Amino acid sequence: HCDTEMLDLLLNLDNSLLERLATGDEVTQIKDPALLRILIERGLDPTMCNYCGHTLAEVFQENGNGTLEQVLTGFRQ
Repeated sequence: HCDTEMLDLLLNLDNSLLERLATGDEVTQIKDPALLRILIERGLDPTMCNYCGHTLAEVFQENGNGTLEQVLTGFRQ
């Protein structure tokens, strides 16, 4: 599992990581709002479609995860 410091390190070392994460389905498996917050702060677009044509927001809604909603609510405050 990845923590926030490790994610920051990986994003700093690999400029294409964010784009690869955005188009795959790995991001939809993240349960920690802090990790999603980092990705969104770094430019992850939750409305961008993954390789299946689904947005991150749609996948979280379908899964009933709630994590994306927690992260987005935090940005609105």
